[in-house]
Amino acid sequence: MKNAHLRMGSLQFTKTLRDTTIDITLRMDRMIAEHDADNRSARCHLLSVIGNDQEVAAIAAAIADEARFYASGPDVHRLMITLGNEAEVFRSSMSIPGRRRPLRHLVAISEELSKTRAGGNPTARRTILCDDDRASCFTGSARDLACRFYRSGASGSGNCWNTRMRLNR
Repeated sequence: MKNAHLRMGSLQFTKTLRDTTIDITLRMDRMIAEHDADNRSARCHLLSVIGNDQEVAAIAAAIADEARFYASGPDVHRLMITLGNEAEVFRSSMSIPGRRRPLRHLVAISEELSKTRAGGNPTARRTILCDDDRASCFTGSARDLACRFYRSGASGSGNCWNTRMRLNR
C-alpha cells in the first residue's frame, strides 16, 4: 500500500504545565465523531491511533483524564474532540520487519458506544452506527432491537430490501 500516510489523519494533544509544554501528534487510522451544535467540537465515539511507546502511553493517560484533542485529516478540518468519562482503552503492539522497535496501536471507545454492544446496556435508547450504507443501518438496528429478519427479495439494484421483522419476545 503506497502513500497510506496521506490517507491517515492526525491526532494532536497539547498540555501546558508550569515550565514545560507537552505536544504529541500521532497518526490516526479511524475516528467516529458526532458534531456538537457549534460544529467546531465533537464527541468522539471511536478513535484508533498508531505511535511509539511514549506517545501511546501519554494519549492513554490523557483519555483517562478526559482531555481534549485536536483531530484533522484529508476530509476533516481541525476539530476538537473528547471521548468523555469512562472511555475504554485497548492497546497492542505491531512488529514491523526491518524496524527495531514495534509500533503501538491504541483503540479508544466512548462509554456510550461500549454500551451499544449486545448486553452492554439493555435499557439503551440509542444505537451508534459506523456506516451509512442502507443494509448496515438495517442490520445494526435489527440486531439491537433483538429482531429476526428475513430477506424476501431485492428490487432492482439490490439496495432496497423487502423485509419482514418478527420480535424475539
